[in-house]
Amino acid sequence: MRHNLGLINIGKQINRTEEQEYFLHIRSQLIESPYENKDIYIKNFESLMQTKLEGFQLDKAYFTKIKKYFEEQRLLRLNKFDEQKKQQK
Repeated sequence: MRHNLGLINIGKQINRTEEQEYFLHIRSQLIESPYENKDIYIKNFESLMQTKLEGFQLDKAYFTKIKKYFEEQRLLRLNKFDEQKKQQK
């Protein structure tokens, strides 16, 4: 699912391909999880993204817009499901 939100990396907004967005989405979903600060995960993700997005630096990237967007989408789906359940009763 394309979200077309700009990733902030090294202080500038970067437009991405669908494939790049996919990997950034995965990373944004791991924020505040036990994996977020694991060295092996960080190293592997940064290595992967450097092959996909020239000049990518994980420590300079901000995923907050992407994380917020997907959290809002999740809440919308939950609310829609709750409304459908109420209508069925």
